[in-house]
Amino acid sequence: MPISISLPWNCWQENRPFQFFLPDQWHVDVVRFPTPTVVSASEIALQAEKLWQAIQESGAPSVAIAVDDLTRPLSYAPFFHHLLQFVEKDKKPPSITI
Repeated sequence: MPISISLPWNCWQENRPFQFFLPDQWHVDVVRFPTPTVVSASEIALQAEKLWQAIQESGAPSVAIAVDDLTRPLSYAPFFHHLLQFVEKDKKPPSITI
């Protein structure tokens, strides 16, 4: 009997399952993401400060910040709000591209 697998599909629009079948000879391991944890405002501010310190220590004239596409539904506004506070205080900040 074939192994049936159902995955979330089209999550940002309809959130419907996509079902497909694998040969019964295959071994399938199901790996689930851990339950997400809530990140406090103070932890967000701390991580923004750590990033700013790393940017300053690098001495780079320009910096690129990549945001993982898997986290797209999250709001990065609080993080970048804190980061921009550090940038605005700097007399000669590096050029930053997000």
